[in-house]
Amino acid sequence: MGELYTAGRPYVHDAAAREICRHAGYSRTAVDVGAGTGLSARALLRCADTIVGVEPSGEMIGAAFRHRAIRYVAGCGEDIPLTSDSCDLATVGAAYHWCDRDALFGELTRVVRRDGWVAIYDIELVKVAESPMLLDWLRAEYWSRLPWCPHHHDFDARTHVRPPFALVTDVVLHEVVPMTLDTAVSFVLSQASSINAVAVGSDSRDALQDRLRRGFQSHFPRGGAAAVGFDLPLALLRKTR
Repeated sequence: MGELYTAGRPYVHDAAAREICRHAGYSRTAVDVGAGTGLSARALLRCADTIVGVEPSGEMIGAAFRHRAIRYVAGCGEDIPLTSDSCDLATVGAAYHWCDRDALFGELTRVVRRDGWVAIYDIELVKVAESPMLLDWLRAEYWSRLPWCPHHHDFDARTHVRPPFALVTDVVLHEVVPMTLDTAVSFVLSQASSINAVAVGSDSRDALQDRLRRGFQSHFPRGGAAAVGFDLPLALLRKTR
């Protein structure tokens, strides 16, 4: 997973960090829950002095982005390995799909200081400018053929907000990045549905990669890059007491 994330995950997280900074300003200490290979922690350099990336996978931590202001610790959203009232800002990216929401909010309540902030956001592939039909192909010919991957499909953080948190803003941000056929294939292979298919023995990584490459070849400029659009739905919460 670390290899696939490094090869295929686009760096669009800065859009979320800019929106967080616009409302929350600068923080002394931030925790990034489900840090993965550190793209989300890297973005927080924009708005925090010190960042702690919490990630359960040692392989992900081993492949993570390095900076003197970032340290990584093994852990998960349901059991954040930080002391109480230790951070001004907490972010949860796509890891929100996998967390027990009650346990997560309990831990966020514990580690975030009063008047601190929580940002929950996702990254969704929404379009390829040069080939509007690519998403249709993925839905019909790729994702639909993979075994069900158990996770929370609902990403609407508004429905889970509870005291002592209050919703400050709920927006959808948009980013466009260039991706080659190779990076696009790596991105889809890094998605949980693809990883799960390999884990349960439904497909091999090589078989999925070959299927994606054959399907993508007619949708990507030969030898070039396509403009790939991502949506980032983001909910920003503040701890009121």
